[in-house]
Order: sequence, then C-alpha cells, then structure tokens
Amino acid sequence: MAIALESRQPVATSPTAVWGLLIEPRSWKSWWPAVRDARTYDFKPLREGARFEVTLQLGRMTSTITPRVVLCAEGKALTWDARWLGVPLHQEWFLEPRQDGCRVVLRNRFRGAGTLVLRLFRLHHAWDRMSGEQVRGLKRVAERL
Repeated sequence: MAIALESRQPVATSPTAVWGLLIEPRSWKSWWPAVRDARTYDFKPLREGARFEVTLQLGRMTSTITPRVVLCAEGKALTWDARWLGVPLHQEWFLEPRQDGCRVVLRNRFRGAGTLVLRLFRLHHAWDRMSGEQVRGLKRVAERL
C-alpha cells in the first residue's frame, strides 16, 4: 500500500536561488511553516548521504524525523528517505527550469502497512496541506532574494 502526494508551484526566480534554500536546513523555518527546528548533523548544507533532523508541528502533533539524503543533483533534484510515525517516507524535490524562473515539484510517498493508520486518522491530509504550505512558502521567500 502507498500514499502519493504532490504539490507544484511556479517560482519567478532562478533554480539556483531556490536550490540554496532547499539544501540549507537552517533556512527552512523561514519558508516551511511546520518546521520548529532543522539541522544537519554536521552543520553543513545537504548532500548525498547526509543525515539531518527536522522537528515538525502538524496541528497539535509535534514529531521529529531523521532523514538521509539519497540524491542531491545540484540545482535539479533532492530526495531523502525517513520514517514518519513509523511509516516509510520518500520525499522528492525537483526544480524544473522555465523561462520565467522555475517550477518546484514536491512529491511525498508513504508506503507499507502503516499507511492504513495514516488513512484511518486522515494524517495524510495534514501532510498534503503541509506540502502545499511548503512550496508556497519556498516561492515567497525565494522570490524576495
């Protein structure tokens, strides 16, 4: 079983500006409303193999995830794997160049038996709302740079 969620947002700035925000967890609180804290274990920007920690506030629920970066293709794609509430999560960020800037695509995929619990308590809807807030926040901050 799987749950797949996707959010897209055009951004009127270069992929380079957006990329700088994506790979720097210390900037996430400025554009990702659910983030209470985020940091890499080595205090460097994200790169392949990097581990990091992010504490999220979804409604009344606070949870900390500790992802590992799977792919870091500069200016193009960033993916990581984690577990949220015990359910495997794969998150993908893609930056698609456009004449007027770029398009940000965020995909989240939950898999395994735990997705039944996410569906039962409608937690995937909270995650979907958060994803929309993420890409809109990223747009807002990137366009001000």
